[in-house]
Formats: sequence, structure tokens, C-alpha cells
Amino acid sequence: MAHFHIEVDESGPMASYTPLEPGEYPLQIIDAQPSNSQNQRRQLQVNYQVEAPHPDAGRKFNEWYSVSAVPKKDGGTFNQLDTIKRLFRAAGANFNIDPQNGAFDFDSDELKGRSIIAELKINEYTGSDGEVRRQNKVRKFSMANGAAEAAATAAPTSNGNGAKPPARPTTMTRPTAAKAVSRPAAPARPQARR
Repeated sequence: MAHFHIEVDESGPMASYTPLEPGEYPLQIIDAQPSNSQNQRRQLQVNYQVEAPHPDAGRKFNEWYSVSAVPKKDGGTFNQLDTIKRLFRAAGANFNIDPQNGAFDFDSDELKGRSIIAELKINEYTGSDGEVRRQNKVRKFSMANGAAEAAATAAPTSNGNGAKPPARPTTMTRPTAAKAVSRPAAPARPQARR
């Protein structure tokens, strides 16, 4: 057993997070998992790390993508399922879209360890304490070289990303109007030949 002794000095200001400058970055997805927002809405939390040879290699940041329908200030709702689909395609990760009802099934573990190229921007918002905060947001995704090569050599599927549909149960599925539903994926249906 290792023994640690850490002295904490709480008299000074808290360390602040400095976001990465806007631009294009090679990123590795360190972790991706379902979570709940403060309002108990389903979301996908993705932890990114800048890869070498970029000068900011090793820097990390998180992004949360809403899976549940979130109310807009001007009425209506939105979610980020299309953004999540673009992330899976850029990472060359497996997912499945049901051609009959458009349901989107995926396993968040498929993203772990995969690399992408992302264009980052800085988002400013006012926290509950009235302070203006800045954080990184991924604006666009594209395939890293390894993912592009794998997608080019794989057989095409119904999702168009060149990867096989997931064989494992999914961790999240398309939300209903009331709430997101977690359930195992339905077994693949054989298509009738004409």
C-alpha cells in the first residue's frame, strides 16, 4: 500500500481552466459513456485528449451531447443525435440505424481509444454564479488517417460508415418524446430478397 501526504492550500484562488485556441486538433477519445444532466436528461459524455505531434498533446477536455429532447427558449426541442452520428462516422465506430423506423442504436464503448480530427471553437456562457466562463466545443469532426483507411476497406452497411453493425447490446437508443430509453438492441432482421 502506498502512503500519500498532500497539503491543501485553500487560501488562494481556484485554478482556472484555459480552453484550447480555436483550430483543428488531432484528438483521441479517452472515454465515452452515458450520463444524466443536472436536469436528469440523458446525454453522452465524451472525454477527448489532444494527440501528438500537436504542440498541445496531452491536454484534455470533455463534451456532453444531449440524447434527450431538450426544450428551446423559443419553443420546440432539440437533441444532438445527428452530431453523435457524425462523431461515430468520423471515428469509424460501429452503430446501426434501423431502416424501418430510423432508430439509432450504438454502444458508447465503440468510441473509446479511437482518433478523430476535430475543429474546436470556444463557447462562452454565464455560470450560475454570474461569472463568464469559456470552454471548448467541437465544431466539426473528420476521420483521422487510420479511421479513413479502415472505413475505405470495410464492406458498406446500412449506416454508410463502412463498419459492421454492433454485435453487442447498445447502451443507449433513440429517445422517445417523453424520455430517452436504455435497452438492448433488437436482433438484426434478415432482409427479404426480391
